[in-house]
Amino acid sequence: MVLRITARRAIDPDYYLADAALELDGIGAHRGGEFRGQGAAGLGYDGEPHRADLEQFFAGRPRHGMTTLAHPRRQVEAFELLFAAPKLISLHLVGDDATAAVAVRAHDEGVGHALDYLEAHALATVRPSNGPEQQVTAAAMVHFTHGVSRGLDPHLHSHVLVQNLGRDQTGRFGALDGRGLWAHAAAADAIYRSHLLGGLEAAGLAARATTLEQRHLEAVFSSRSAERRQDGDVAMRLEPKAAGVTRAMLQQRWQRTARATGFELDAATLVLAPRARPRRLDEHAFAAGLLGEDRQVTARAVVRAWSVAGTGADGAHLRAATEVLLSGSDRGFGVHEASLAPRAVLPERHALRRFGPRPLDPAALLRWQTRCRMVEHHASLVLERDR
Repeated sequence: MVLRITARRAIDPDYYLADAALELDGIGAHRGGEFRGQGAAGLGYDGEPHRADLEQFFAGRPRHGMTTLAHPRRQVEAFELLFAAPKLISLHLVGDDATAAVAVRAHDEGVGHALDYLEAHALATVRPSNGPEQQVTAAAMVHFTHGVSRGLDPHLHSHVLVQNLGRDQTGRFGALDGRGLWAHAAAADAIYRSHLLGGLEAAGLAARATTLEQRHLEAVFSSRSAERRQDGDVAMRLEPKAAGVTRAMLQQRWQRTARATGFELDAATLVLAPRARPRRLDEHAFAAGLLGEDRQVTARAVVRAWSVAGTGADGAHLRAATEVLLSGSDRGFGVHEASLAPRAVLPERHALRRFGPRPLDPAALLRWQTRCRMVEHHASLVLERDR
């Protein structure tokens, strides 16, 4: 599922605080949520949120102040971003605490890299009277992670509420242009998924369904299967906090469900040999991702194509490498990014033959580009001499 974004006109803090996320107890997750973003810190919000904090936060007020910074005619309080791990990765919550912690940590890190990208490139403030938009330099967010679906099946996901208030380069506050979030959603999702899959596979945990058993278990624990399942356990259908459902109770339930279909949720199904994160870009996939666009592409399309072609790479490396790749272009921000020709980011064939595919490590990529420029410069000098 691609990153889902919803504009929320009103936020009910109890909806997010009521779920204690007991299924993540003991595996290193922030069960009560946490504030994120430079904008949140600037307004005094940090750590775990409480109801009074969230009321102040979504009203557009600093944590310890009564001045409302949001425009009185603002119609949207926040934009909700939903990051959801693939079903096979969610199934690692069934395992021991150490295994589940690896999955949750990779998920949380991936979400963090995606949010850093969105805060740096996707956000702009809306100006009254059709004035020019200003890039937002600090966004305020609050992040909640859960491990189950409404049917109480394994479903590792995070709700990130982006406050509809941003501080621009002039220091002024304004409502966000939400179109930037939708425009950059595919790029942010690609960064998240690359880091998540790579983190699991580096730890020797299955992240992509490749066997019949894995595909079957994905189907068994899909949302539609959960809706159709009738086991008479009314208490287990309630919200985890209301029913007092613990992680141990859920693990037993999930194991019973798998065994009822003839399969086991065990290491033989979900553990693989560790696989290192990729070091080189899949140049064919990158070119295909760009050539599917129009004749001109945006920076966000480049980030998405690079992240997909480098699936499994570290999220921080993906962001830094695309900064190197786009360093010579007038990038822009938000929905109004500048366009560039695909050839500006596609290497010449002779460079690929001589130096191989481009590295995903940003420092190595910079060295690769430098060597290419040196060869091209030398070739131009030889050509000029021979004339």
